Amino acid sequence: MTLIAQISDPHIKVPGRHAYGRVDTAAAFAQAVQAANALTPQPDLVVITGDLVDGGTAAEYDHFADLLAPLRAPVRVVPGNHDARGPLTAALTDRCHLASGDQPIGWVHDLPAARVIGLDSTVPGAAHGHLEDAALDLLDAALGNRADVPAMIVLHHPPIRVGIPGMDGDNLRNGDALAHVLAPHGRRCTVACGHVHRAVSAVFAGALLTVAPGVSHAVLRSAEAPVRFVLEPPGYVLHTLDAGAWIAQVCPIGTFEGPYPFRTDDGRFIA
Repeated sequence: MTLIAQISDPHIKVPGRHAYGRVDTAAAFAQAVQAANALTPQPDLVVITGDLVDGGTAAEYDHFADLLAPLRAPVRVVPGNHDARGPLTAALTDRCHLASGDQPIGWVHDLPAARVIGLDSTVPGAAHGHLEDAALDLLDAALGNRADVPAMIVLHHPPIRVGIPGMDGDNLRNGDALAHVLAPHGRRCTVACGHVHRAVSAVFAGALLTVAPGVSHAVLRSAEAPVRFVLEPPGYVLHTLDAGAWIAQVCPIGTFEGPYPFRTDDGRFIA
């Protein structure tokens, strides 16, 4: 069995600053790292699907790296629209196995039973997503030259609409190009996205697609403008590959009562 934990949209600020003047994103991300560390068994990989920081500054990435340091599992990241490639790679090259510089970030991470492919969907200076030809070529080659194992495709922007107009306008604009590459392999693949700050699932090009909730704040599920956020319980996604099939489980982050038994010692349900 392969376990991959997906954390999304940390939006880290510099120490002492809250996002939008209200959200303590650093404390929320630290709690997400603790949740990943508490998993038994430990995940084979943790992927963070973009918006690592809020303003793309070097100081924010330094703070992010400090908060990430306690994570026990291997970790890979892709950028989101709040990120800046140069400062991101400068801070995370060693820990996250990234090439330095401000070129689009793409990678392939092989596990014994799966291949994980990270794609950069960011457009510098814009909120929407777009996959460049080089990213699509990377995906095509990665899916083609290890066609014997299931694959996970990791990117920030969902290639679907989720029913929140303010977010749907900033989704992956060339989702059709992604679907074209993915479709021949879709049944063995899963797609892991962020950006929306809500748990969403769909079938895309024959693959299971999961949008992760945010780890600190959620986008309000509303068709009315403007886009707003609410402080719903945060969460992450635990992706399981079992007998060749991908399963995505949304897990809340926090401390909760329990566990309590359903049955008595002799097997009867507790009344």
